[in-house]
Amino acid sequence: RKAFRQRNGDTLEALLDS
Repeated sequence: RKAFRQRNGDTLEALLDS
């Protein structure tokens, strides 16, 4: 999910990873 992190930052990444 690096793409999400680069685009939306750590917010969406955390939600998806959770």
